[in-house]
Amino acid sequence: TLVVYNRLRAEWELPGGTIEPGETPAAAAARELREESGQTPAGLVRTGTARLRIAGATAEEACAVFVASAAATLDFTPTDEIGAIAWWDGSVDLPGGPLNPIDRALIGLSVG
Repeated sequence: TLVVYNRLRAEWELPGGTIEPGETPAAAAARELREESGQTPAGLVRTGTARLRIAGATAEEACAVFVASAAATLDFTPTDEIGAIAWWDGSVDLPGGPLNPIDRALIGLSVG
């Protein structure tokens, strides 16, 4: 599973973000993956929708969840937001900080 290190939150997380006006969930997933990791998805498949409420929030959020394959890891250039990328198989701790618990659960449900 490809994860990115979010410098602002000091944690590892799945690449992702909001859908822009006129964009489909799949197009948003592909764009966010490129923007945050420098990777281009192949075989992007929607695996479901996660509904969650962040602690302290009054509204529930819906998140489209996708999986993709990659023939090779493309070059990555750190940004102000994303400091690193890593392939994580769940067997070792990631360097520099924890994996976001929501994203850990999503990974478990998507690749379980």
